[in-house]
Amino acid sequence: MADFRITRGGSWVSIPWDCRSACRYDHHFDHRIEYVGFRVCCSLQGNNHPINSIINSTINLTTMTTINMLAIPAGTFEMGSAMSPSEQPVHPVSLEAFSMSETLITQAQWRAVAQWKPRDGECWGMELDPDPSHFKGDDLPVECVNWKEAMEFCNRISQRTGRHYTLPSEAQWEYACRAGSTTKYPWGDEITHENANFWDSHHSTTPVGSYPPNAWGLRDMIGNVWEWIRDRWHSNYDGAPTDGSAWE
Repeated sequence: MADFRITRGGSWVSIPWDCRSACRYDHHFDHRIEYVGFRVCCSLQGNNHPINSIINSTINLTTMTTINMLAIPAGTFEMGSAMSPSEQPVHPVSLEAFSMSETLITQAQWRAVAQWKPRDGECWGMELDPDPSHFKGDDLPVECVNWKEAMEFCNRISQRTGRHYTLPSEAQWEYACRAGSTTKYPWGDEITHENANFWDSHHSTTPVGSYPPNAWGLRDMIGNVWEWIRDRWHSNYDGAPTDGSAWE
């Protein structure tokens, strides 16, 4: 399954089962789909900046466009669930502090980075379409971008800022989504259209931040668009890392 990567969180077309904090699916890394997007993550690994400046930060893309990064505290949680074989075995994972974008990457943020011209010392890995999304709107999540293009977005902001930005690992994503919860969803065991944009809510994506945040301030962790994860797909958690790193 080397060509398949994990997606998390469910989307505007997802049924409640698919929107659970522990639910995981695989998509081919070349697929561009109108219900798959991403958010970015910054870990301490590979960074030579003070911890506070890495964790609590704003990425300036243009004079008018930024990405707000929220602090995710270090901790240990039980990853997975007993509800599906692919989510087993449930296992403890201990993570260092990291930061994650408050929202899904928007079309305005994507367009800003896609239109950057390399500066001296910068080298882009591939061209990016500034306007790939099926649903159009600056505040809507970017979608119809594949895994490699999402990683190129991270590559560009890493080179521009000197910090290590990437897609979250699967463990980082679930830990941040749960935000200390142990229920099916970050807010409890039931989901309604007041909580998230999922099955039959709007029949399209919605502006990021339209729904209440989880306990750590992150928005749209559930619904709107599935989120690309850095890890390769594995059919279960046998042999999975326990330190929060991505599983290749």
